[in-house]
Amino acid sequence: MKILIIGGIHGNEQLGIDLANKIQSLNNPNLQSILGNPRAIEKNVRFLEKDLNRVFGSRSLNCYEEVRANEILDFVSQNNFDLILDFHNTKSLDNDCTFVGSKCNDKLFQISTFLDLSRVIIADYKCINECMSNCISVEISENSTLNNVGYWLDKCLELLNTKIEELPISRVEKYKFGDKVITKNLATFLQGKTLISFEAISETEKKYFDFDAYQNYYPVFVEEPAYGQDFYCRLVTKLITK
Repeated sequence: MKILIIGGIHGNEQLGIDLANKIQSLNNPNLQSILGNPRAIEKNVRFLEKDLNRVFGSRSLNCYEEVRANEILDFVSQNNFDLILDFHNTKSLDNDCTFVGSKCNDKLFQISTFLDLSRVIIADYKCINECMSNCISVEISENSTLNNVGYWLDKCLELLNTKIEELPISRVEKYKFGDKVITKNLATFLQGKTLISFEAISETEKKYFDFDAYQNYYPVFVEEPAYGQDFYCRLVTKLITK
């Protein structure tokens, strides 16, 4: 298996940056790495002009991140990678999961199981996953025990020596990425409690937000500061899988 590791799509998310640098020092042709947004990494900021993970597939080249997204796509297209692992951090608590695109290769669900990340969010916006059917974004909370470069280096090396037919059966929960929750009165409604990532919101909360009563909603990225002061969390819905 030939694997590409991407770190620093967001320039202030350290896990992927450190992992990419570590892998680069190994000089293994089958396990390569690149830094996603070098200029943002240098300044230790999420991005300079536009969120790099929202402009993949954009036809315009009006800012650094749009140009960089196309450079990354060109690099991937010129190499025959079996798998791309794109690493991210979040300050949101207990939010470990993976992202894949809406047209992803089904093997990615098996790989997510191999990585011991059982919650997979399917995204359909202009993220790296939507442009690469063989790309998994690994999202690790800063408070997680998995926020560990050594752990992920070992996992990558183990995966490198695993044949496709040896991957475990998929045992993941699939979710669809949804809307932001931005509510001025949210603090009053919560009355001192907080929503918990991947814990279904209650019927009362559904009514408060005027959500579909027949759908299950789960908060993710609860109180993630990168999304702005008025942002409380994102919502995902669980997909029924056979």
